[in-house]
Amino acid sequence: VLTYAPAETVMKAGGPYYIKDTDITNRTAQAVVGANGTTTWTHVVSATRALPENRRLHQLTIVPDGRVLLTGGWKADPEPQDPESFFYGLTPYFFHNGTWGPQQLSPVNRRLADDLARRSYHTSAVLLPDARILCAGGPPEDDTLTATVYSPPYLFKDATTLADRPVITSAPNYTVHYNEPFYVDVDVDPGATPIDSIEILCLIRPGAATHSFDQSQRYVSLPFTLTHGMLRTVLTDNAGKVPPGDYLLFAVRTGV
Repeated sequence: VLTYAPAETVMKAGGPYYIKDTDITNRTAQAVVGANGTTTWTHVVSATRALPENRRLHQLTIVPDGRVLLTGGWKADPEPQDPESFFYGLTPYFFHNGTWGPQQLSPVNRRLADDLARRSYHTSAVLLPDARILCAGGPPEDDTLTATVYSPPYLFKDATTLADRPVITSAPNYTVHYNEPFYVDVDVDPGATPIDSIEILCLIRPGAATHSFDQSQRYVSLPFTLTHGMLRTVLTDNAGKVPPGDYLLFAVRTGV
């Protein structure tokens, strides 16, 4: 479970440890939190929004391009005596435009790499400041004392070569105030201006993930314009959508 783009939307996918019903463990649901605090969950069980396979005890992580990455979990009967319940290296999936899939659409359209360890109960997955994902831990019976740093395909320009990334060279120090503009300078391709190549400017609140529930991560899109060669944006005045605290600032260029 996590809050994702837009910030007032909550998302959950798959099922818990003790549920074996495939109609539960492969479905995706979203809830929009209303202005008065009311919340209505809508289960989405269509062919495009259902998970490609039954999954439980996994993690959902928001990435800078606004997609949701699913990692880890169990795929079969969770009972320990069932050997089919112990699947290692389950395929990660991205949620994009209402569809789960094992491929990233751009810039490299290839299958996502499996993890090397079984990460289900007592695991975590959090977004790092460099846009990689740290996956760690595992079920107690495995005594999994390892971590995997996952580099999604959006960091590559081909199967083996890392893409040139935009670099944020100037941004506010420490504090941004509600309903006030602020400026971000980004170093991009030679001869290009930030407005020509930067597609997304966003804030992501650092995650606090455990037991398939992220208690903190939040995606905040920042609409921007080009002013004096810099990206100008204004933070919302709604503290309910952007609670006070620490956030990571990302600029995304053609998926990188």
